[in-house]
Amino acid sequence: MNHLRELDWKLLFFAFLGCYLIPWLVVGTLVSAIIPADGTAISGWKQVVLNSYLAVYFVAMPLAAGYFTARFSKNRPQLHVLLVVLLGTVAVMFVTSNSLSVQAVLFAASLAVASLGAFVVLRKVPR
Repeated sequence: MNHLRELDWKLLFFAFLGCYLIPWLVVGTLVSAIIPADGTAISGWKQVVLNSYLAVYFVAMPLAAGYFTARFSKNRPQLHVLLVVLLGTVAVMFVTSNSLSVQAVLFAASLAVASLGAFVVLRKVPR
């Protein structure tokens, strides 16, 4: 039995696109336009913008991905959540130059937050 045939590849693609790629591009572009890259100190409302970006990056995107993937998965929602977080982490590895240990911590944190999003959907018992 081929388990890859049972995966919903369209769901994984749209979860990655809608919960990781589009928010990262939109919010990242906005933040890079507001915050200078010349190394000057950030303070005031620019610090609030940067903190908001970090909240979106580390909390909102994995939470939305976990919720969306678990909500619309027809079978094995936990596996789909794991795969979409893995896909998001691999995509981040291509655009950043962090060490492997930092990427592993990022993956674990993203998986924990995505699991929380999936828990909201999966805790409901069908009646």
